[in-house]
Amino acid sequence: LAYALAGDADVTATQLGLSSTGSIDIPNYNGGRFFAEVEIAGLGSQQNDDPRSVFAQMSLTPRVICEMSSYDSSLGCGLGLSFSREVFNPMTGLSYSFEIDYENIDETDRVSIDFHRERRFANERGAIVTRLSMPSTDAFKIEHGLRLDF
Repeated sequence: LAYALAGDADVTATQLGLSSTGSIDIPNYNGGRFFAEVEIAGLGSQQNDDPRSVFAQMSLTPRVICEMSSYDSSLGCGLGLSFSREVFNPMTGLSYSFEIDYENIDETDRVSIDFHRERRFANERGAIVTRLSMPSTDAFKIEHGLRLDF
């Protein structure tokens, strides 16, 4: 659920010595998103009984969604599906994961894609993390960093 109070914004624009002042009315917002999903996970496999062998896991998550907001007074409902796969090699400390998520609500499609690579070190107290993601169809993010747990 979301509720936000917004105030008006005062704006001044200046170009070539001319100045104009005005305000922009920003309406208050309220809305909500309700969903039910079932994650089918643990579809993992290990190459053998050795705890040092490569481990892979998949999950599939179907969902039903309903959304409403003060910008559009109607209730929009739809379906979604998420698929993820993760592979971890404890000998190298290297893991890869991939996730794709798709939703369709009232003829609006939403897709997000995430690729994550992590190399753990220092008895898993640190990791070098690389992430490529597309949180929406018009955005692409690249992240690379160092994570240390104290």
